Amino acid sequence: MRAFGYAKKSISDGGLLEMGEVTFAGSSSTIREIARFLMAAADEIEKRQDRFDHAHIGDVCEGWQDEWPDIIVARSSQPED
Repeated sequence: MRAFGYAKKSISDGGLLEMGEVTFAGSSSTIREIARFLMAAADEIEKRQDRFDHAHIGDVCEGWQDEWPDIIVARSSQPED
């Protein structure tokens, strides 16, 4: 699995970028695993609300390989997101 993207703007001096586009290149089973992770994270955001900070795909998906990009879901601080 690989991830690619185009930066929209730099967010911090530490290298964090806001992405204008993100592409996931992987098998159908890997893409489904990403989808399951995103759905589960959305459920946790609704359930825990302000107590939810973030989740890493590698922490919850047993088959996620260390050499693959980490996918992180974070609760938005923006009310319109």
